[in-house]
Amino acid sequence: MAAYSTFRDKPSELELKGLDMIIKSVSNRYPFIIGYRFVDDNPNIYVTILSLDLIVDADKVCKFYNIPLTKHFDEYPFLHKGYSFCNPLEYTFYTFEEHPCSEDYFKVKKLFKRYHRYLPEKYKFFTHMKDNDTGEMIDFRGDVDVDVNNVYFVRPNK
Repeated sequence: MAAYSTFRDKPSELELKGLDMIIKSVSNRYPFIIGYRFVDDNPNIYVTILSLDLIVDADKVCKFYNIPLTKHFDEYPFLHKGYSFCNPLEYTFYTFEEHPCSEDYFKVKKLFKRYHRYLPEKYKFFTHMKDNDTGEMIDFRGDVDVDVNNVYFVRPNK
């Protein structure tokens, strides 16, 4: 049985364009999503998972959910990072789990995975496998799972 090593190169221009296409598609449904950043400075460390953080316009989140920005947003930087779209919102309900902003975060995670799966092949992230015995290289395009981790809230118009 052959042993394999897996690795991924630095993202290509086409792969980055694929991510931009996903962001554009997702932001049609959730207009407060304005960008992404790689979780690591070196996105090829994790071979089968591409981890992203979303960049979200805090003011647009408030408008989208019709809930004001918490009055403490500008003074407490910990509110600028979260695991839900609820982070910058004024706490006006019992728990965020009861609000659609929490559900929508998980919907967006699923959309990223789905949209990556349906991208044209040339835009998908892929993994290289190398047979350690023969040195043969095999490419598995689309086998990389795109995962959304954190949400970073910004106020670009402030």
